[in-house]
Amino acid sequence: MIRRAAAVALLPFPLALACARAPRAVPGGSAPTAVAGSGADTPAPAPAPRGIFGEWVLFTAPDSTAFTGARRVELSLHSGTFAITAYYPDAPTLVVTGALAGDSSGGVLVLTPTAAMRDGAPATDRLPLVPGQPITMVASTAGNSLLFIPPDRVTREPSSVWHRCEKAVEAGEICR
Repeated sequence: MIRRAAAVALLPFPLALACARAPRAVPGGSAPTAVAGSGADTPAPAPAPRGIFGEWVLFTAPDSTAFTGARRVELSLHSGTFAITAYYPDAPTLVVTGALAGDSSGGVLVLTPTAAMRDGAPATDRLPLVPGQPITMVASTAGNSLLFIPPDRVTREPSSVWHRCEKAVEAGEICR
């Protein structure tokens, strides 16, 4: 009985040892990481965490957002700045740029538009984002998706869902 218990207790050990020596996938990518003793010369680089930063395309139907009538809306988020580009079929492209405040990993973000342009000229028509009027949103990323949720919404249902441009292109969606 003691031998059987010892064999059962040690059974997971060879499996754990094999798993520890096998190359592993890097989270968010497919490149293996080198494991000590695996014979690999150099470890594969770990991807830098991107959080909310990057290029995004609106996945939510634009007509259910502030960009009614747009055929495509793109969002660029970088440290301290943002740009939203809305492409309309019967109107010049709208580009809103501004300041971004908040944590790169998500949470409460404040987007403060500073300029709105249509084909290089100041936009004077009704705008979804008005220069000088900050917008506060809760941002959350999961994989290659970004969710914006108004902070006062009780149900925490996203007001918009965005996909990373690079992954949207791979899926056949248009992005820049």
